[in-house]
Amino acid sequence: TNGAWDMLSAGFRMDWEATNNALITFQGDIYHENLGQMSRIIQSAGDIEYTNIDTTAEVNGANLLLRWEQILSHTSDLAVQLYYDYYERLEAILHGKIQTADLDFQHRFGIGSRNEFMWGLGYRFMQDNSIGSFHYYLDPASRKTSIASAFIQDELTVIKEKMRLTMGTKFEENDYTGMEIQPNIRLLLKPSYNSTIWFAISKAIRIPSRTENDSRAIRDVWNLVGLPLYGQFAGTKSFDSEKLIAYELGYRSIFKNLSSDIAFFYNHYSDLRSYKMGESQSSTDPEKYYVIVPFYLQNKMDGESFGGEISLKFNPLEWWQIQTDYSYLKMNMFLPLDSDLHEIDRELNAFAKGTEKESPENQFGLRTTFQIFDNLSFTLNYRWIDEIPQLNVNSYSNLDANFCLIINKQLKLNLIGHNLLREHHLEYIPAFRDIRNAEVERGFYSSLEYEFN
Repeated sequence: TNGAWDMLSAGFRMDWEATNNALITFQGDIYHENLGQMSRIIQSAGDIEYTNIDTTAEVNGANLLLRWEQILSHTSDLAVQLYYDYYERLEAILHGKIQTADLDFQHRFGIGSRNEFMWGLGYRFMQDNSIGSFHYYLDPASRKTSIASAFIQDELTVIKEKMRLTMGTKFEENDYTGMEIQPNIRLLLKPSYNSTIWFAISKAIRIPSRTENDSRAIRDVWNLVGLPLYGQFAGTKSFDSEKLIAYELGYRSIFKNLSSDIAFFYNHYSDLRSYKMGESQSSTDPEKYYVIVPFYLQNKMDGESFGGEISLKFNPLEWWQIQTDYSYLKMNMFLPLDSDLHEIDRELNAFAKGTEKESPENQFGLRTTFQIFDNLSFTLNYRWIDEIPQLNVNSYSNLDANFCLIINKQLKLNLIGHNLLREHHLEYIPAFRDIRNAEVERGFYSSLEYEFN
């Protein structure tokens, strides 16, 4: 299969002080990628079998960012940011372009000696254009959407250097679901100068995507005595936001050359994506007769996830640093019981519930850095990732290495080895893309960084 990949990119960044209290940042990037992939598609209406196409997806993009930060006093500052992004992808099933313009404003100021208040406004405008195929298309092919947002946050020092309480909320008006409100509260305690305990509760939402509103994608094909029957995932305007209530508890300690971070979480999800079979639709073309069975998106699934992570940093010697990380994740999804469901709906529910097994439960990492000389360091990064049962991805481990040479104050050279333990391995399978699985290969890279003063 075609697994070749190449990328050409360039970028810049400029920072300067307009006045003693104002900083301006201007940066941008431009890139071009060729992504080799084996696509598995229904090429045209009436086809009874999938066709494997060895293709190269072409990706082009660019972005610009302009940011102005102004210090008003020792307790007050503001920032304004303007961002533009252009993204284009040309591949077998879809040619698409997306343009995004984003304006963001934030203002922070103190109220008395105990309150630090922050507020902000934001606006994002997006416009996309697409040319689809029978296998996958968007209807309408072009759409303009926008999101307007505002937030407020107050950080209150309850006990100086011992306890801080942060409360805030975000308001968001979007074209898909209207007004959304996302509050949060966080409490931070410092029992001693070298230890910290924090607790947080927050609400978050994920608004529907353009795909979940407007896409049509062939997912299955059946041959009924020469008649093609297509199972098609279909976006719908009635698909609502997915909701999350998150609970977090964490502890951090620092003792001489050893520091540790421990965090636990519990997440409750509601109105998650599920599916429902719709009424079949027959073609009107007498020369290419076929039937489509749509699978519409719904918000009938709830869920939960819980777990934790621990990170330790240790400096046995001044020139030697060791860091180790471990994380655990468990997910459970719940769908309402209905004994009258059609067999296809049962299969769709099983597919949706499979989300709970699309992430690895256990992950472990070990990173060590040797500062050989003042200007030369060597880093080894080992990682082990648990299996992903739903996607038939086995557990794997691998190792990266990096030599970093600081030639002078402006010039830095990196020599990198990636995935050194295996020639190639599978990490993930996209659930909604008809692309043959591509494995991550061993690679060697170098980079040269130059910083202008």
